[in-house]
Amino acid sequence: MVLDSLGKSLRGVLQKIARGSTVDEALLNDVVRDIQRALLQADVNVQLALDLTQRVRRRATQEKPPAGASMRDFLVRIIYEEIRGILGKDAVFELRPRRILLTGLFGPRGNDHHRRKAGAPFPEEGSPG
Repeated sequence: MVLDSLGKSLRGVLQKIARGSTVDEALLNDVVRDIQRALLQADVNVQLALDLTQRVRRRATQEKPPAGASMRDFLVRIIYEEIRGILGKDAVFELRPRRILLTGLFGPRGNDHHRRKAGAPFPEEGSPG
């Protein structure tokens, strides 16, 4: 739910950049404000949201777009790189057998039901596959 609304808000920011006639100070201020609002609504740390938008603003005003790229495309790339930077690298999960403790208030029938439901994607012990 939260990530869905964050995605919608960020898509709105990118659409605002695409609809803008030129990338000027007013558009940059609107974009930064919308990014801050989207991040704060998604429960991102306030300081992290401010740092990210300051980096976007600084890079958009100080760096020049690469040859052949428009300022619009460059601004979208800056936003992408900065958001990717706060998300970090891809996580690697080690897949090995785990034990899961199931507790509940509904007696043995509730636990059996949820245990079967949770274990449905996994093969039975001793069965092929």
